[in-house]
Amino acid sequence: METLLETTKEADFMDYLTLEERYEGMASDLIRFADSHDKQYVGSSERVVVHFFEKKVEVILEFHHFDPYMNLDLIKTEKSVRGKGYASMVMQIIADLADKWGVNMELDADPLDAEGLTESELIRFYQKFGFRIVDENDDSGYGFEFMRRIAKTP
Repeated sequence: METLLETTKEADFMDYLTLEERYEGMASDLIRFADSHDKQYVGSSERVVVHFFEKKVEVILEFHHFDPYMNLDLIKTEKSVRGKGYASMVMQIIADLADKWGVNMELDADPLDAEGLTESELIRFYQKFGFRIVDENDDSGYGFEFMRRIAKTP
């Protein structure tokens, strides 16, 4: 006899998971791909710091259990390996896991330093992974582009 789980499509099963369960599932899967990780709890938010390729790429994801968007706070590549596709590989993993778990994401396309990608290059980079500009020139005065990505459903 089939169980309920076996007769329900994975996408339908996701409808029964809470936002917190989706975030935790995505974070747990991402940690499996990482070299190292650290979880930090700040107030009502959880921050997951993960490293890939012998710490050549660092990613920081932050989420609040009530916010429908997980925040991609940082994806940083060591200067010695920039332009070699490391960040793209990691972003593809993140995008795939976000789709698997039905997690929407948001970020600020804000350059870290003058030696990395410019704002327009960052925007194009994130657009390759499904992020779209939501708010140009927000009222904060910082001038960065606010972007969101809606999880793709199977």
